[in-house]
Amino acid sequence: MDRIADAHRSRVAATGGASMDDRTWDDLNMDAVFAALDHTASTLGQHALYHRLRTTPEADRLEAFEALVERMTADVPARERARRALGRLRDPNGYDLWWLAGEDAVETKSWYVLFPLLAAVTLVLLLLLLTPWWPRVVPLLIVSLVANLFVRFSTDRRVFGLAAAFRQLAPVVATAQALRFLNGGGIEPIAGPLQSDTPRLRRLKTISRWVSGDPLMLSVSPNPLAIILSDFLNAIYEYINLAFLLDANGVYFGAGELQAHGGALLRLLAAMGDVDTAISVAAFRESADVWTRPRFSPPGSPAVLTAVRHPLVDAAVANTITLAPGRGALVTGSNMSGKSTFLRTVGVAAVMAQTIHTCLAAEYEAPVLHVRSCIGRADDLLSGKSYYIEIGRAS
Repeated sequence: MDRIADAHRSRVAATGGASMDDRTWDDLNMDAVFAALDHTASTLGQHALYHRLRTTPEADRLEAFEALVERMTADVPARERARRALGRLRDPNGYDLWWLAGEDAVETKSWYVLFPLLAAVTLVLLLLLLTPWWPRVVPLLIVSLVANLFVRFSTDRRVFGLAAAFRQLAPVVATAQALRFLNGGGIEPIAGPLQSDTPRLRRLKTISRWVSGDPLMLSVSPNPLAIILSDFLNAIYEYINLAFLLDANGVYFGAGELQAHGGALLRLLAAMGDVDTAISVAAFRESADVWTRPRFSPPGSPAVLTAVRHPLVDAAVANTITLAPGRGALVTGSNMSGKSTFLRTVGVAAVMAQTIHTCLAAEYEAPVLHVRSCIGRADDLLSGKSYYIEIGRAS
C-alpha cells in the first residue's frame, strides 16, 4: 500500500489535480475499501484504482469510465482478452513507472556517453578476431572487457538501479499494443491513447528490451518449452550484458526517448490502468447483492441516499438519509450503535459514486460533494470497536 500511495503522489505531481487528504482517507478506512474493490490483474490497475478512489472531488471522464465498465461487463471475450494482456504487468517495479515518466526523472550526465563508446570498442575488437591480426587483438579485448566490468560494477547504484524500472517499459508498450482492440462505444476519452500514443513508444519498447530480464516477454501462463528457452536466453544475455553494458546503454538512450515521449507514456499508463480498473469494478458489481449507478444533481440540490450500505460490513443494515442544501444532520445514539459506521457509510458512498460510478444503495442522488471527515482515531470499523470502548480499556 505504501508503494501504491507513493505512485499516486507521483502521478498527482506529474499531472496535477487534487487528492483526498490523508485524514479523510484514513477515517473512511479507504485502504480496506480499496482492498475490497480490488479485482485488478496488474500493478498499473491497482495504482489506477487507488488513484481514482483518491481523486477529489470527482474522477475525470466518469461517463467514459462507465461506458468502459459496461463494455467489460457485457463483452466477456473482450474482458478476458484484456485481462490476459494486463496479466503480464505484475512486477512490483511497475509502481515506479509514474515516477520514471516524470519530467527529468532520469538524470543523464555527460560521461554516460562512455557506455556506448565502450560497447562500440568491444564490438570492433570482437570483429577483429576474425582477421589475420587477431593475436594482437586478444590483449586489447581482455583490457576492454575488464574495463567494462569495472564500469558495470562501479556505477551499479547510480545507473543500473534505473534498469529495474526501465525493464517494465517493453511489456507495458506490448500490453498497450494488445489492448488497441478497445475502441468505440464512448470509451475514447479513456482508451484513445491506446490508438494515438502507442506507435510513438515503439523505439522505447525496443530500447527497453535491451535491459529486459524476459527477452521473450512471456505471457502469464507460458508454455514449458518457452520457459526453458527463455532461461537459456537469459543466461546468454547476462554474459552479453557484461561485455556490452546493455542495461547501461538502455538507460542512456532510453532517457532521451523518455524526455521526448514522456507525455505519451503517462497517457498510456493512465489508459491501461483505467481499463484494468473498469474490469475490477465490473467484477465488484457482479459480486454485489445490491448496487446502483449514482445520479448527480445540480449544486444546491438535496442529497438523497436510499438504503445505503457499507462495503466492509457483512450483513449490513441499510439506512436512508436526506440532506437538505445548507443543512447538516445530527446523529445520536448509544455506544456501539453504529453512529461512526453510518458516517463512514455516507462518506464512502459519496467517494464511490464520484470515482467509480457505483453505489451500494437502492438509490443515490446528490450533487458532487467535497468529502472531508474528522472521526475519532480509536474507532475500528472492521472489528466493531467504538472510541468509548477503546478509551475504557485504556483506562
